[in-house]
Order: sequence, then structure tokens, then C-alpha cells
Amino acid sequence: MDKRFNIIGAIFGQRGSGKTEYLKGNKSLKLEGIINIYPKKNMKVLIIDTLDHPSYRNIPVLPKSKFSNWENGIYRVFTTREEIPKLNHFINSSPSVWNTCLVYEDAYKHTSKIIDKSLIQLMADSKQKNIDIVFMYHSFAQAPPDLYRYLDFIELFKTKDSPQCRKNYMPGYYDFAEKIYNEVKKNPSPFFHKMIDTGMLC
Repeated sequence: MDKRFNIIGAIFGQRGSGKTEYLKGNKSLKLEGIINIYPKKNMKVLIIDTLDHPSYRNIPVLPKSKFSNWENGIYRVFTTREEIPKLNHFINSSPSVWNTCLVYEDAYKHTSKIIDKSLIQLMADSKQKNIDIVFMYHSFAQAPPDLYRYLDFIELFKTKDSPQCRKNYMPGYYDFAEKIYNEVKKNPSPFFHKMIDTGMLC
């Protein structure tokens, strides 16, 4: 990601497919991890979850009291599913979110059917705030239909469903998504992944 696109993307992969390592990195596997690239570009990372996820406990929690003075680094916050819209509003109104990558872990917990207006506003303001937004899902079906028209890319790991279940919501890129899905499915490595470019990055 050498060029800034203010991208909105998703990472799809079933449990054990390697998507967390792809995001966080893994020294033993020599994986740098997406979130570790941002500080090198003088950008911040905030991982948003609905629980104290064991996989992220090496990443410090950002207290709300220190949010307004947050200038750098990789942090996480977690709150209940019901409170996510309030958190989105808080993030969107805070000037400290400029130059930040927002990662929504297990995003299906709060976007399973529709996208909350608070999240739509965040995505709409991404260019003005110079932010990237990444959603984590286990499958195509977990992502709400309306989200697909906002996505610039999907990083696809092995899933138990196919893009067929969201065919009508992939304007102009369904055939390519199906092609990439078949490549990932047929690859013998359980951790193989490949990007679906929705055409918005061109």
C-alpha cells in the first residue's frame, strides 16, 4: 500500500485460515502484517472489537480518556455490540482519528443485516480524514449486502461459502470474485489467500 487510496476493504476467511496472522503479522512465519505497515507511514491503527479477543492481547487498549491525545501507534478498543454505533460517532467526531486505519474484528456481530448510519458516515468521510477501514468476516454471507458496494477490495482466504450468495450485490466484479474464489479453494495450502479487486482501486 505505497499509494494512499483511503481504502475500504474486507478480509474474508474461516477460522484457522490465517487471516489474523495476515493482519497482525507472525515473526516465525516471516509475515509483517498489514497493521505493522501503517506506523512506518506515520499512520495509526485502531482495532475495534466486541470483546477482549485473546489474539490481540499483546496490543494495548486505548482508554477513552487518552483518545483525544492519541498521536501514534497501534491500539485496540472493545465494547458491546449495541455500543458500536456510539463508538463510531465518537471516532468520527474526534480529530485524533486523522491518518488512521480502523479494523473491525468480527464485524458480523454489528453489521450482520444492515450497516449502521454511523458506519456509513465514517466510510463517507474516509477521504477527508485520510483513513482506511478494514472489516473482518468469516464468510461472504456474514457481510451485509449493502457493504459490497463500498468495498475497494476483498482479501480472500478459504471460506465455507462462495461469492454466489452475494452475486447480486457485486456490481461489475462478481465473475472476477468467483475466479479468485476457485483459485483459493483449489490451492492445497490452508493459508493461501488472494485479493479480489472490485475495480475501485484502478
